Formats: sequence, C-alpha cells, structure tokens
Amino acid sequence: MIVSDFTMCSCTSHADGIVIANVAVMFNVSPFASLAEVDRMLSAWGVEASAYEQARGGVENTCLIVDTSTNQRHPRRVVLRIHRPDTSERVGLELAALQHLAGRDLPVPGPLPTIDGAMLADQQGSPVSLLAYVDGLSLDRCASPPAFARNIGVLLARVDLALSQFPGGRDAIAHDITDLASARDRLATCRKVAGFPWQRVEDALEDAARAVAAWPALPRQVIHGDVSRANIVYDDRVGERGLRPREPFAGGAGPSQGPALDRRFGLIDFGDAGAAPRIADVAIALAQLAIAGGRLRPEIWSGLWAGWAAIANPSDAERAAVLPLVKLRYAKLIVDHVWRELSGRHHPGHLALVALGIEGLHALASAPATMLSLDAGSMRGAA
Repeated sequence: MIVSDFTMCSCTSHADGIVIANVAVMFNVSPFASLAEVDRMLSAWGVEASAYEQARGGVENTCLIVDTSTNQRHPRRVVLRIHRPDTSERVGLELAALQHLAGRDLPVPGPLPTIDGAMLADQQGSPVSLLAYVDGLSLDRCASPPAFARNIGVLLARVDLALSQFPGGRDAIAHDITDLASARDRLATCRKVAGFPWQRVEDALEDAARAVAAWPALPRQVIHGDVSRANIVYDDRVGERGLRPREPFAGGAGPSQGPALDRRFGLIDFGDAGAAPRIADVAIALAQLAIAGGRLRPEIWSGLWAGWAAIANPSDAERAAVLPLVKLRYAKLIVDHVWRELSGRHHPGHLALVALGIEGLHALASAPATMLSLDAGSMRGAA
C-alpha cells in the first residue's frame, strides 16, 4: 500500500505493506509557456501550433503535445521536448536510436528533422527536439489488456534485437544501471534522512557488487533503459491488423523467431537510452512492471520474461544477472531520487519513483524463491 502526496517522504513497514509519510514540501511546478513561445521553438521545423498541452509525467525533460496547423510537412500531432542544458550528447544518442528503430518499422516515436535537416534545435541554451506523436494511452492510464506482459516482453526483445545492430552501440554513452560507485556515494549522503530502508538498499548494492564481475562478459549494446507503464502506449483501435506473426525482421537480421509482435503496443521515452548489458533492459522492465500494490505479480514477472526470452534466447549467465539487476534498479530509484531532492533538483515525479523502489525491495524480500525463478527449462515451457 502507498499513501502519499507531492512531498518528500519517509517510510515505515507494516503488515499490510509500506506507508509513505510526509516530511516536507519540496516540489514546485509552474505553467510552461505561451502559444507564441511554443511557435518560436517550432519555427526551426517550419511548424505552427494550433494548440498544445504539457504532457503528464516526465522527470528529466519538459514535453509538450502539440497540434499543428494543416497542410504542413510534419504530422498533425507532434511532441516538442525541451531538454536540460548540457544534455546534447545523450539526446543525440536517443534520437539516433529512435531513427534506427523507426527505420525498421518498430512502434516507436520517430524523430523529425528541422528545416535544415538537423535533429536538434536550441532554446536559450537547452536542446529542443521534435518527435512524431504515438497514438494511444499509456498503460498507467488504462486497464492493462490480457496477456500484456508477454506482449511487452516480445516488443522489448524486438527493440533490443534491432538495437544490437545500432552502430557503435557497445561504446555509446553508458546507462547508469551498473554505476555502483555513484550509488554508494549517494547512499552515504542519503542516510542522513531517517525513515527509509537504507539497510535493504545497501544489501541490494552489495548483491550487485558480488555479481558485477560477470557483467562485462555479457552481450552489451544500447538499451531503452526505462520500460515502465508510463512509457508503454496501448492503442486498441489497431485491432488484429497489429499482429505480425514470424515475418522477416526489418533491417536484415534474417527471419524473426518466436511470438508475434503486437503493434497495439508502442514504446516511448528513450531518454535514458545508453550502453549496458542487454539483459539490463528486461531486468529494468521486470522491476517497473511486475510490482502492483506492494506485491510481486507472478503472472507479469513470468509472462514478460517468457515473451522476451522466447526471442532473445538469453544465456545462463544473463539469467543469473537478472535478480541482482532488479534489486539494483530498486535501490537506485530510492538513492538517486532522494539524492536529487536533497541536491535541490525538485520534481513531483521523484516521489513515485522512490515509492516504487521501496515497494519493490519489500516485495522481493517477501516473494518465495520459486516465484522469482527464471529456470531455463520451466520458462522454455512457458514460452
């Protein structure tokens, strides 16, 4: 159970779950921009806005959903994103990855070039980008359809397969999932705030430290790095025409294997994309999708893994890395976002991420080992 409002928080453990208690209000959110200012930013693309609204969620960027005037060179609805200053390199990686995936006809938002053919413009020192809008509702705003976990596993595996062919992916900017050093440094600062499960966080970091020696030998590539309900879009209007069973995989990878890609689902927000062991992508997805109401949902855990593994064919070493990476994800959600609040980088979205980390570590500690098993034999049967 989570009890919360938009404040910094502490937590206590009870028989019926985790309760988040208020400490002090830290967040400040204000309206973004006028229509004229939006048009000034869109001028680099030769686009004018007829209306816009600020997208919900998002921690690192400001995103505006913009309806454009008709008879223009870009889609009728687009997403204008204003990134933090000094992030051009990472944003460039994100846009290149999206262009790579969109070119392989995967359901992701394609980046739109400016009039000059560039992928980025500038707004008072901040990078600005424009993406095609992906129709549908995010899964955190609608009832999850039946068997959604397996379909997300399949979608993520197809994305990971395509990203394995992304040029220079092994040496791209690193995703922070395996950055134990910064997590430990931040934990030392965060421990000053009482009421959080810091010992459980430290235990998760130590579990990862024992496993990390094997990670450099795992397949490494650019990953999405933040698969969550907010970053999965579902459009039931696509219907059965969205199913693509065992078609040749776009991009020259040869015949696809495994279950169909259900195009009613799309994957958005590649802002955390970076190089990491490819197994980290599904570990992050498991961490952020398989917890509900403070408890592990075994049908989501097993279904998502089965869909991904049926295509990705993970090695035993990759299977062994999953649980330490899931624990590490939860620990870093707590440490990183408490640390950001303490550092003055306030955002209401931080609370939900801290709460997810607390719930996740609690749920893993309560789950029987058999529920967490990714045994090759049993999961092969599930696939």
